[in-house]
Amino acid sequence: MKTKKTIKTFAAVLTFALIFSLFQLATFAGEYYDEKTGQIIVDGGYIIDDLGYVLSLGQPKMTSEYEPDSVEYIESLSMDYSTSTVFPTQGLPETADNSTSEYFPEIAEQVGNSSTAFATAYYQYTYSVNKLTKTAYSHDNAFCPQYVYKTAGKSEGVGTSFKESFDVIGGAGCLRYSDYDESLIATPADFASYVPTAEPVKGANLTPGFLPIGCSEWKDGEIIPGNKMVTVGTGLPSDMPFFTVRTLLALGEVVTVAANQLTYSEETEDGELVDIFSYGTFAPHAVAIVGYDDNFWYDVNKNGEKDAGETGAFKVAGTHGKDFGKDGFYWILYDAFNKVSNVENVPYSQSGRGLMTVLYRGQNGEYFTPFFFLKAEKNDPSHVHDLASDYVFTIQPTKNVPGLRFRNCKICGEMIAEEVIYFPGDVNGDGKLNLSDLPAMKRALTSDDNVALVNIDVNDDGKYTLTDLAALKKLLA
Repeated sequence: MKTKKTIKTFAAVLTFALIFSLFQLATFAGEYYDEKTGQIIVDGGYIIDDLGYVLSLGQPKMTSEYEPDSVEYIESLSMDYSTSTVFPTQGLPETADNSTSEYFPEIAEQVGNSSTAFATAYYQYTYSVNKLTKTAYSHDNAFCPQYVYKTAGKSEGVGTSFKESFDVIGGAGCLRYSDYDESLIATPADFASYVPTAEPVKGANLTPGFLPIGCSEWKDGEIIPGNKMVTVGTGLPSDMPFFTVRTLLALGEVVTVAANQLTYSEETEDGELVDIFSYGTFAPHAVAIVGYDDNFWYDVNKNGEKDAGETGAFKVAGTHGKDFGKDGFYWILYDAFNKVSNVENVPYSQSGRGLMTVLYRGQNGEYFTPFFFLKAEKNDPSHVHDLASDYVFTIQPTKNVPGLRFRNCKICGEMIAEEVIYFPGDVNGDGKLNLSDLPAMKRALTSDDNVALVNIDVNDDGKYTLTDLAALKKLLA
């Protein structure tokens, strides 16, 4: 297999010389509060600051593309995307790619240190509004990230936080590219002096939310740096804590996160760029995750076999133009989120390996990475959803987790979630067990047209067979 070592370094390097050289230690002995500095000191010479960042002592604070958000702001956001407060852990498709949608904008190249504005305003907001209004992407209807960057009061060399971006686009709104003479905003300096005459557009009512993906293992109150966000040795996504992220992507959303731009990457034979791990000092860079593929495989240890940790990856829309990666897109292996790889016999040292995403220390002491999503709703408060009769996507309920069924609104096209309780035999999902479930069961076993049917596995053997029909008849007798 042809490989090409690629180190992604960009003009901007770091306001907060962050986290993750921290994890070069084998263990932590503990932590204590320093009354003089107001900081939490971790034995071994590392600091967790009041924003939740882990900083390495002795390293300079340099320029960053991402300005840190406060833990208080992040934890004030909603974690509820759908009508259900619990996300399902099974039934997701093996792959999803929202970048192929007609609503998703083309790959762009960021100006200055504005990756957060590009990830949120250009990719996430443009896509969300286009999808909500059923408007195909055009360059003119894309929201302008430079406007967000400037309105947030930033200048060249300074990063933007997610809060600053969300406050702009979710407040008064954002200008579109059609509002600018782009020949006059070719450089950051040009844009800083440009005064548009148009009024910002609020394409939708927005509710930012986040998914707190836990990053650390704990033992007797101590953080264990050899942690795994991808916990299973097989690397299978069914056993990893990315259920919520993958669920949103499968439902057609775009998710943003602050990731490390210092990564070890390789190129596949067909030109795909794959992030295998991050290293050294953390250099935050906001990215837009547009999809995933549970079957994506890269032979990390070059043995020609599909080993644990080599399967599954997130697809990312880059902000460095179409010449970066493959047509501007690249992949991050699920295993890249681990401090210690699940791949055996890797051809590189693990000692300098860091975590792929920004790590926050929550107000209750837990450590997590926030993945951000946007709930976009029509500005018209009088709009009432008129749901189509046919379901388009169903996630089966289990004993411990409610299911979800999704239908499109006939007016706005938005996909609306309905919770389904675990009730073996209630195949049509009406909350009752009666004779109407019999023809539904027969259809579930004999037809491909069963996307709306639930609770089919009556005898709880993990299969849909005629024995379930017999079990249902026994329940109804």
